[in-house]
Amino acid sequence: MANNNNSQAPDKATMEELQKKLAEAEAKLKSVEEAVTTEVSRAEEAEKKLAEAEAQLQALQTPATEPKADKVKIKIPVVKNGPKEDVQVFLNGRQFIIQRGTEVEVPRGVAEILANREKMLEVIDAFDKQHAQ
Repeated sequence: MANNNNSQAPDKATMEELQKKLAEAEAKLKSVEEAVTTEVSRAEEAEKKLAEAEAQLQALQTPATEPKADKVKIKIPVVKNGPKEDVQVFLNGRQFIIQRGTEVEVPRGVAEILANREKMLEVIDAFDKQHAQ
């Protein structure tokens, strides 16, 4: 029976060591699980921010489209002794090149710019005629 007691003592010590190692392993596992959860949350947040940034970039790269109702047809006449080159108009950072003698559809703002240009040219012409005398 003495042998049984001696054989149980190492088993008890081994069992305690195993339980201690198990407790340590469980603590490490819990720590790793918490770290993984934190990293997954950070990755999900980063993916969300990336998706938002990509959407903003797409919005910036997609040209703004004007509704059909905001477009008008215009035609810049070809004048016999006048300029022959195309007319350039800039509106909200966009360039419009309008060929003389061709009817085109443009945003209403472009037509307004051209109308105001014509009015100013008439004012300048009248001023020049008045002061030439």
